[in-house]
Amino acid sequence: MLPRERQASEADLDGALSDYDTAIELDPTNSIYYDNRAGVEFLKGDFRSSIADATRSIQLNTNSGDAYGTRGWARYKIGDVSGAVEDCKKATQLCESGSAAFFCDRGLLDFVAKDYMQATADWQKAIKQDPTFKKDLQPWIEKAQGNASANGPISTNDVNPDSPQKR
Repeated sequence: MLPRERQASEADLDGALSDYDTAIELDPTNSIYYDNRAGVEFLKGDFRSSIADATRSIQLNTNSGDAYGTRGWARYKIGDVSGAVEDCKKATQLCESGSAAFFCDRGLLDFVAKDYMQATADWQKAIKQDPTFKKDLQPWIEKAQGNASANGPISTNDVNPDSPQKR
């Protein structure tokens, strides 16, 4: 998964869920609690719950790029590609342009559009800005590079995270 911030260690996901459940009981109007719980649910592989909590976060704060990004990735995991694209487009509009979250979400859009070299470049930019993304993004980068190699070789020279990308 690609949650923007991991408020919980992967080793204690159940404890994190319990903590977010308690936080939501205490303040059910806090969109961040729902978004963070959505990220933990994603890490646990509970994509439908992740979508539900990200949706609730969006209802409470329509300007949460993180919630749109989390919901987009969860939608992709359950096969809702059009929903994933819609959410990731919205996330890229709301996230700070050039942020790790922006490049992470735009990379998924590139991947779905079969622009594997651009997806790889965007994910490498996300990792450069926030190295904690590497563990989650590396398998996606490898998949994109594998898909790109079917259309011709790809090398690290072809994908320079510092080079300006044409859009």
